[in-house]
Amino acid sequence: MKKILLSLFIVASLSASQNDIEQLISDITDLRYNYEICKGKLDKIKLSQTYDESENSEVYAKNIQLKNELVRLKKELKSRKSSANLITELKQKNSSLLNEVEDLQKVSQTLRDELKRVQSSKRVVIPKLNTAVKKTPMPQIMKVKKVEIEVEEIVEKPKRNIKMFKASSFRLLNDAPIYDAPNGEILENWSAKTSFTSNQNSDGFIKITGYFVDGKWVPTGKDRSMWIEGSKVIKR
Repeated sequence: MKKILLSLFIVASLSASQNDIEQLISDITDLRYNYEICKGKLDKIKLSQTYDESENSEVYAKNIQLKNELVRLKKELKSRKSSANLITELKQKNSSLLNEVEDLQKVSQTLRDELKRVQSSKRVVIPKLNTAVKKTPMPQIMKVKKVEIEVEEIVEKPKRNIKMFKASSFRLLNDAPIYDAPNGEILENWSAKTSFTSNQNSDGFIKITGYFVDGKWVPTGKDRSMWIEGSKVIKR
């Protein structure tokens, strides 16, 4: 637009007179003023259109939101209707069950009454007792064999005179038998130079309380009695 006005001005300045030039300048000024006014109105129109578009977009968004809310409410209403139908169905079933229970109670009461009536009218029959006495055979007397029991005569052993002394070590002079008691039975034979310990004697015998194996002392134990003749040993 500015280029057109400038071209007109140049042409007019070349071909017109001074008055015409002044008139042309006045016209150009008016045209510029009018142009500014038109431009301002056009900007206002554009701004108004922009506002309308933004307002329309907000309205559109609200419409979408309302539509979504409406869909949600429809679904919720449908769900509540289903729940209401289910509750109604359960109530009907519950009522039917209550009726059945009531009928069963009536039948049960009828049976109880009938049972009482039968029990009250029932005769008690006492069976006849058989008074005949049966002969019971006498038990046969069993013959008992005479059993002879041989009783072994118990012979008391004479009490021994056991003397105690301080525990000491002894050694066999020669090979000698070991007895289970003074003048008793032979248990085993020990070789010469075997060492043992004792702290009592009786009737010429010495009781063995322990003996040495590879230099280690081993007790004979309370449940074992071992004796050796005193003449077969020497005190260490």
